[in-house]
Amino acid sequence: RFRDIIQRRRMEESLQVSETRLRRALDGGKLGVWEWNLETDQVTRDGAYARMYGIPESDFNGPLGLLAHFLHPEDRAGMEAHFRLARLTGEFGYFEVRIIRPDDVVRWLAIQGRSAACTVGLPKYIHGIVQDITDRKEAMDRLTGYRDQLRSLALQLTRSEEATRRQIANGLHDQIGQTLAAMKLSLSTLATESDSDSRKQSLQKMNNEFTQIIKD
Repeated sequence: RFRDIIQRRRMEESLQVSETRLRRALDGGKLGVWEWNLETDQVTRDGAYARMYGIPESDFNGPLGLLAHFLHPEDRAGMEAHFRLARLTGEFGYFEVRIIRPDDVVRWLAIQGRSAACTVGLPKYIHGIVQDITDRKEAMDRLTGYRDQLRSLALQLTRSEEATRRQIANGLHDQIGQTLAAMKLSLSTLATESDSDSRKQSLQKMNNEFTQIIKD
């Protein structure tokens, strides 16, 4: 009998150590634990879950709809539909939702659940975890913002390069046109002052070719 007492104490101590390790792991990962009784519609949540909402743990357990007023207005309908489907099928799955705490701080939560094993009919319980993923969501939003900024800068750079190329092309076109016009004037002058008819014809032909190049 004495051995049984010692063994039981050791088991209790081991269980306490395991629970402490689990709690540290849950706290470190910003995780909370919950259990939903489908028959009574009562939900039991742990202290970590309550801290995510910023309310005392004593006010946290009760009917499923107890926390509905904390839901972000844009997410309320989706979450309620998710719970209705879970109640009908016994399958919960995963979804993400925003809540508004009493201090008006908006937090993102990821809620995941799995039904307890049941041999007949629908399961009686669904167990799950909830994780505060606000930091991850905000990081993703920042990355999206940076990506949009990069796309905008790339577009501006492309437009600037195109404008620069057009400006250079227009400048070269004007410069070449001015040079050809000067050469045409010189040829015209030489043709007028030339004493040789054949040379005049040759110069005039070149002058006509420059005229056509300038028009093009």
